[in-house]
Amino acid sequence: MTAPQPNDRPAAARDGFALAGALLALVIVGAIVTGTFYAGSEEGAIGASVLRSDEAMYLAEAGLNNTIDGQPRSYFDGLADGAVDDLGTTVVQLPDGATLGSYTVQVRRQGPLYTVISTGTVGRGPVRGSRTLAQVVRLIAGASFPTGSAITSYAGVDVSGNATLSGQDKIPSEWAGEGCVDEGLKDAVHSKDPTPVSAKKADHVIGAAVTDATIADSTFNKFGDFTWDQLKAMADKTYPTGAHITGEGPVVKNGKCDTSVQSNWGEPYDSSNPCFRYWPIIYVGGDLKISANGRGQGILLVDGDLDLTGGADFLGIVIVRGSFFSSGNGGHIIGHLMAYNGGSIDSDNTATGNSLVQYSSCAIARAVNESNLAVRHPVPILARSWMDLTASGASF
Repeated sequence: MTAPQPNDRPAAARDGFALAGALLALVIVGAIVTGTFYAGSEEGAIGASVLRSDEAMYLAEAGLNNTIDGQPRSYFDGLADGAVDDLGTTVVQLPDGATLGSYTVQVRRQGPLYTVISTGTVGRGPVRGSRTLAQVVRLIAGASFPTGSAITSYAGVDVSGNATLSGQDKIPSEWAGEGCVDEGLKDAVHSKDPTPVSAKKADHVIGAAVTDATIADSTFNKFGDFTWDQLKAMADKTYPTGAHITGEGPVVKNGKCDTSVQSNWGEPYDSSNPCFRYWPIIYVGGDLKISANGRGQGILLVDGDLDLTGGADFLGIVIVRGSFFSSGNGGHIIGHLMAYNGGSIDSDNTATGNSLVQYSSCAIARAVNESNLAVRHPVPILARSWMDLTASGASF
């Protein structure tokens, strides 16, 4: 018999090693596959969670915006100080009719401020999401303008010819149904200039000419809750510097006031005209010249000098960043004129010819009301108005 060689092993031993190696390989491959599926599942879950969180954020923001923009001023005014009001839950649907989720809103009043808290919830599929946002708002009280004189100016006014400055409150006869109340005689001019008026005919200045030391840059930049920049951003009509306007007036098309026409500045005299209640805000980006006959109403903002030559009538509020000039047949401003004069008392305003500036409390009030500047509505406070309360764990 031949003796076995030293390297020879039994077949059974060799078969057992191969099986163990195969099993180890299967375990490793299985672990890799399982890990891949697990990682993919986790990534999918994370993606779904982020999507639901974004959708919940959208719903919470919708609750804030719809409450702030949709609730009337009477709602906010009606809340007592310290009151907490639950507005309930609103379901939001997708265009295909499926339900996206809902938002629940609560409003709390703290003195002049209101905190609007909105929780958006998404419940589609196995993954749900919820976000809670809050925003602090206050009520815009509206615009306000001087009501004590026909003119408020930084510099004085030179009056000559047949020009007239009048503080006698004027109510156009066509406005009989507008609830206007005659306030009687007001001052003709309030000016920071020590010489408010220089007039060759004293009887053409009706009302006192007052030196008002409180007049400042802010007088011509802040009008109640609105700034100059906010007013000009709201303009219905915009003109470039150097604009020369003639023949402004109402434009009616198919029985309606056609506000798209640039020269349509409303109808101040005919109460049956569809443009009678159109009081536009008009902004000119620099100097403006108005000549020839025409008429308009509203709020006129001039970012330069205003030169009136002709028989144009404007009823409402005129704010001039530069100086005011009126000559020849002049123009008629019924309401209130504000002239900043670039913040210098050395840049006089001039009224000559047959021009007229006359105070009208009703023209001021209508300009504010009809231009929607008197509407109280909530706006966010200037700093830190918006916050995400989701992670706070607070319950509302």
